[in-house]
Amino acid sequence: LDHTEPNHYSYPDAEMAMAFANQVSLAIENARLYEREKERLATSEQKRLIAEGFRETVSALNSNQSLDMVLDTVLDQTFRTLGAGGAAIYQLERLETQPDLLLASIVSKNMPEEFTNVDSITFDKSKIHDQILQKLPLSIENLNNYEFSDRRLTSELKYLHQVIRQHFSAALAIPLNVQEELF
Repeated sequence: LDHTEPNHYSYPDAEMAMAFANQVSLAIENARLYEREKERLATSEQKRLIAEGFRETVSALNSNQSLDMVLDTVLDQTFRTLGAGGAAIYQLERLETQPDLLLASIVSKNMPEEFTNVDSITFDKSKIHDQILQKLPLSIENLNNYEFSDRRLTSELKYLHQVIRQHFSAALAIPLNVQEELF
């Protein structure tokens, strides 16, 4: 506390200020406890949503639903638990007539029209190709800062990267390995 007059504050003022400071300290501590409890409840709710999502996904997997319906359930659960803005599931295929790998679109949700108009993508030897074949996740935290300059990317992939960059700010690619198939 400051004042323009000399000797404005006295010992009783200091005692009153100290009492006030103690009350403020308690209020700050209560606010911190409240925030921690709020975070704990949010974490608990997130875990509940994930468990519920796993339960619904397993239920779909064990049902007689078509592959498209099962994968649609997986996308719904992804949206619900991870808050995705858009998602697509592709199946990795090797065609006898084409030595390069081919990603064929199966299902998508909330993806831009330019993205969904591309039914399949041919891969050549690029970093993304290598990540997929090694069954490793690919996380791009900030698409604006990510350099898609790999000269080995196909024109299809370059186009899709531009479309994604226009509509989204981050991307995550996760391999789904089902027996010998890769999604």
